[in-house]
Amino acid sequence: MGSLGRLSSTAPWIPAGLALAAALAGSALVGPAGLSPGQVWHGLWHPSSIDGVILWRLRMPRELTAAAVGSALSLAGTVLQGVFHNPLADPYIVGAASGAAFGATLSLLVAPAAVAAFVLPVGAFLGALGAVAVALGVAARTLGRSTVTLLLVGYAVSVVLGAAISLLLLLDRQNLETIFFWELGSVATATWAGLVPALPLIALAAVVPFAYRWELDALLLGEADAASLGVDVARVRLLLLASASLLTAAAVALAGIIGFVGLVAPHAVRRLVGAGHRRLVPAASLAGAAFLVAADTAARSIPVLGEVPIGVVTALTGGPLFVYLLVTRPVAAGRS
Repeated sequence: MGSLGRLSSTAPWIPAGLALAAALAGSALVGPAGLSPGQVWHGLWHPSSIDGVILWRLRMPRELTAAAVGSALSLAGTVLQGVFHNPLADPYIVGAASGAAFGATLSLLVAPAAVAAFVLPVGAFLGALGAVAVALGVAARTLGRSTVTLLLVGYAVSVVLGAAISLLLLLDRQNLETIFFWELGSVATATWAGLVPALPLIALAAVVPFAYRWELDALLLGEADAASLGVDVARVRLLLLASASLLTAAAVALAGIIGFVGLVAPHAVRRLVGAGHRRLVPAASLAGAAFLVAADTAARSIPVLGEVPIGVVTALTGGPLFVYLLVTRPVAAGRS
């Protein structure tokens, strides 16, 4: 095993943390007004200078928003892949994405144009939580509360809300372009005012997967074995799903719908550190943040096209990467 492998096995958050630091440093240099390392250093200590204004008012809110969203989606994906015993589980699997899109569309339809920019993320957040609450509520009433039932209910909720979104857009076609670009995902308009209120919510939801890492490992053994080890399977599963849903809803409200982060980051990290959640949870959280910061840097650096939605970059990079990971070495969410 190489030095990276030894480091990953003993302190997996260190290489992931270094990757995040490198991504943040690189992102600070890139933009319409390119900054040198010296200018970035000067801007850090002189916020009122031109370099400082570019750094503190434009790039840092954007970078940190991308990091927060990437971390939240990666954590959500880690939890769902553990709960469903499936590395293909996605943070939007229980209807969060369709719920957020419905909430955003509805908010644009009913809110005055002057406050649409402020109402959209709130509508997206409430819509995501509402859709997940419906999915979990219906699934909780079924016999056995199986993960398969959760998947099917989530899919049904997504289909119904997708149809409802189509109807709303027919009623309000002037916002069609706004909703379309929002669904592709972007942190281009990130501000401190939008990020600061969301951070405590993400941190609160992130406490659960960190606190329940042992229970996540027990669930990988199967529900019967987990119960024999003293795990209240129904309660722990519901708590973990609620945490993943809250993380997803907050991420969607901040940046729209960004695919593949919660799918690829945990899957790739699992290849390095194994399926044990004591190592996987912190490493995946940092790796997801690093991945989305790097994707945002690429999204605003494409020649000729200029800036593109970050969701386009994550799909173009994350999709092939995920296929490569599956083809080269299929990995189960269970023990490795």
